[in-house]
Amino acid sequence: MKLTSEQINQLRETFKALPKIEQKRLLAEARRRKDLFQSRLSAKTNRAERFLDEEDRSSFQRAPKLDVERIAVELLAEEQREPDSLSDLGPIILGQVVWVGPRSYQIRVGTSDNSMEIHPALVPALGGRLCVGDHVRTSGGNIVGLEARTTLLSRRDGQTGEPLLIAANIDAAVVVVSVVAPPLHPRIIDRYLVAIRSGGAEPMLFVNKADLLDESNRWELDCLAAYRSAGMPIVVGSAERGDSIRELRAHLRGKTCVFVGHSGVGKSSLVNALAPSIHAKVGSVSEGYGRGTHTTTASSLYEIGDEICVIDTPGVRSFQLDSMDPLELASYFPEFVGLADHCRYRDCAHIHEPRCAIKAAVEAGDIPEERYDAYLRLLGIE
Repeated sequence: MKLTSEQINQLRETFKALPKIEQKRLLAEARRRKDLFQSRLSAKTNRAERFLDEEDRSSFQRAPKLDVERIAVELLAEEQREPDSLSDLGPIILGQVVWVGPRSYQIRVGTSDNSMEIHPALVPALGGRLCVGDHVRTSGGNIVGLEARTTLLSRRDGQTGEPLLIAANIDAAVVVVSVVAPPLHPRIIDRYLVAIRSGGAEPMLFVNKADLLDESNRWELDCLAAYRSAGMPIVVGSAERGDSIRELRAHLRGKTCVFVGHSGVGKSSLVNALAPSIHAKVGSVSEGYGRGTHTTTASSLYEIGDEICVIDTPGVRSFQLDSMDPLELASYFPEFVGLADHCRYRDCAHIHEPRCAIKAAVEAGDIPEERYDAYLRLLGIE
């Protein structure tokens, strides 16, 4: 597909407005295609050089340099372009994905939900790339296009390394944790916070099962101070008793949000507490291990009043991030933003470099040690 300069410029602007995680996906595929092209070109050059004189050989070797970002925006154009086989479609109607199955999707159009499949011509481009919250174009009972996402939350598959999409077009992501059963684990919170911020949404924390707290286990809440110092909204309550549900609803009013967290922390119970008429299926925590049982098996979007949409997601036992360098990771720690500009080196990794403003702030007590330790852990430095 031949693109004009004006189209390329428009695509570059669209690319820059995408969530960083979408930019990374396109850039990774662009690098793969560039490497494939260059390996083929190198093989072709080696074969041709045997028949060229020195002057022609020099000219042949001067292959054009491929701009990875240019390839990425061309990929974006490919994904946005409708195949020729879709040119005779009927009226296009916008809808939103509210449930994802193995092959079919529940699409909300207006006030009704409809089961749809991706148009066969678009399966190669969209298959496996839709998630709850996506805005899609539909026609004749088929999904025929994907609208640009504003935000995207995903995690990395621990076995394949491929991205697993969780929710799209969300304003906020509520990390639901619990105390006692299962106990509060800050490490998964740290991973979620990075994933949420890298996808463009705002994080908040709901600490569930506060009714189980007493003097013997109240220490579990001590780790929350580091997150409060970073300015993250935190609500402590109980979905079962309804404690702090009104406070949580006030935080979510007018937003589309996703509930994420370990299995058994009470995400579905929280949905039911916010909107008792929904009857989301809830589970229990297995005895002996303190681990939650998987009750929610697929993400679902609910409208719960006050212009609040909630996406309930299956619980996880572990949460893996995409690999990222220190500069990118540091940008998702709000405590570091601004201070990093005062480091001696512009590419300071905040690990062992001299005159590092981040390490100085940790030593001075301006950044909690727990947050700096979390940064090092996410870099693989224990």
